Amino acid sequence: MLVYSLSDNNIQGENFRGFLLYCLEISTYFSITIVNPQIKLSEFNKFLSKSFHTYSWYCYKTYEKPLSIMLYHSTPLLLAEIIKYFDCLFPENTKGIEDICFFNDTEIMFGSVTHEGIAQLVLSSETDIKSYRKFAKWEKEVITDKDCDFFPNLKKLT
Repeated sequence: MLVYSLSDNNIQGENFRGFLLYCLEISTYFSITIVNPQIKLSEFNKFLSKSFHTYSWYCYKTYEKPLSIMLYHSTPLLLAEIIKYFDCLFPENTKGIEDICFFNDTEIMFGSVTHEGIAQLVLSSETDIKSYRKFAKWEKEVITDKDCDFFPNLKKLT
């Protein structure tokens, strides 16, 4: 497993749109964290795989209140809908949802924590990073087994 962290401050504009589209095309699922329980994402319902609560998700752990996670089937058809909530990777106004993550089957391939400005790619090959460098700058990271404990495990959910 190879991990690359975003070294830019954010991904915005056409680069962000292209990044999302690419991820939606090559991933199986994506998740978002609901931070405003009043938010209704009816435009996403057709693609819903699961919704659940957890105390730990990608690089984020909470002890008081569980995180509300929505897991959707990835499709480029959702690009316009996602853009309504994310005008960039780390929006100042989250519009009730945060922390977009993408998965290839049950394995995470991209994770983000919006309010912390954290984003990482989890790749299986060195050559895979070339496709992502079109959208932003990425820096290779050395991670430990403990770091992997904070990666979501969809095997338990699907």
